[in-house]
Amino acid sequence: MSGISYSIPCPSCGKIHEITYGSSVVCTYHALTVSSLHHGGRPLLEYLVSSKKILKETFRHLEDGYSLDPGYGYQMYYCGKCRRLFVRFDYSLSKDREDSTTDTYRPDYRCWKCKCKISCILQDEIENLNVTCNCGQDFKIHLNDDPNPEEWS
Repeated sequence: MSGISYSIPCPSCGKIHEITYGSSVVCTYHALTVSSLHHGGRPLLEYLVSSKKILKETFRHLEDGYSLDPGYGYQMYYCGKCRRLFVRFDYSLSKDREDSTTDTYRPDYRCWKCKCKISCILQDEIENLNVTCNCGQDFKIHLNDDPNPEEWS
């Protein structure tokens, strides 16, 4: 697993917006979901997801036999109302049922400002996205504004 981060400045105030996709090699299934001495006796997911409500729901599902699906990692989220960007740890859990269907759980992240549900924005969808900076100015995201995106693993 690996990731990439872009640092995009607001053209008005200069605030740096970090746009991050991917996951670190330390984010193994076991490290994310099971207590470990390496993470202070707590699952790594507790450090990556700040919402206590989402964590409680996640661990309830894991106790009920759900499994963490592959493809987890940092993703960009977007509030369609406020036009703000958020970096969130994206993941889904699933459980096969006896009737050959699958139940799925995915965190329901919300905007801190307006409390609306925020949507995951794929890397190829972020170019030219209209966002609002905390300074109140609107601007379009241009990933090529960061000449040296940081790749990490």
